[in-house]
Amino acid sequence: MTETEYTGAEMVRSLNRIEAAQKDFYHRLDQLASTYITRTEYEKGIEWVEAEISDLKQSRAPWWAVASVIIGAGSLGLALVTLYMNGAVA
Repeated sequence: MTETEYTGAEMVRSLNRIEAAQKDFYHRLDQLASTYITRTEYEKGIEWVEAEISDLKQSRAPWWAVASVIIGAGSLGLALVTLYMNGAVA
């Protein structure tokens, strides 16, 4: 294998290509930064969601929701008793 000697012009062209590629790399990196979020922002979002879920778990159902379940169960019980008393259920 022979060792190739480069001329000054070839080295300058190579350096120019390397510099252009490096500038393009930074440009592409800047474009990626606008589409991604940082880890701290992501973790803050996760903490907010967890706090909201915790608040929902600790909250109680409103009185009218509990009352509607009780009224529904009572109505079902009354309907079953009525059917049983009329002899429809054997």
